[in-house]
Amino acid sequence: MTHSIAGQSIVLLIANGFNETEFAEAQRALLKTGAKITTVSPEKSVANGWLGNGWGHYFPVDQHIGDALGSDFDMMVLVGGERGIAKLAGNPHTKRMVGHFLDADKPLVAINEAVSLLSMPGKVSGRHLAGDATDPALAATGAQISQNPVVTDRNLLTVQTDEVAVAIDAMLEHLAQARELAAA
Repeated sequence: MTHSIAGQSIVLLIANGFNETEFAEAQRALLKTGAKITTVSPEKSVANGWLGNGWGHYFPVDQHIGDALGSDFDMMVLVGGERGIAKLAGNPHTKRMVGHFLDADKPLVAINEAVSLLSMPGKVSGRHLAGDATDPALAATGAQISQNPVVTDRNLLTVQTDEVAVAIDAMLEHLAQARELAAA
């Protein structure tokens, strides 16, 4: 299927310890669509991925999170990775950027551990999410946590699966549909 997100400005928000496989596959798939990708991170110049049981490769960072504004982007993708998500959760700029996308109802994709970042701005009460129902921060949000691996709630897509191809296909489909709805 052809995904029509060419020209869209997409932010990939990462920190040291992000899931390298999810990030690389998402980045590759988005670049193939012609989307404009910006990697934003609390790290300067490069961020280190986590691959399997250890540190992976370094990836270039395009913009520091303190200098990034959610309003500069059309869509946001948050990839998992326990260490990276913990670092992003401790950064106030993460709350600001994720909060902007939720407030503006702009397309946002959260994969695996990244779903927990949605609890930070306190803006998902009543929303449907794929997530870990035992996560106390997520449970406290008032969101409806689903056991389904892929859950869409308006412009918010949450994915909980070890199958990276399923996550990437769902991401591309979601972003293309969001663009089509915005154009209508």
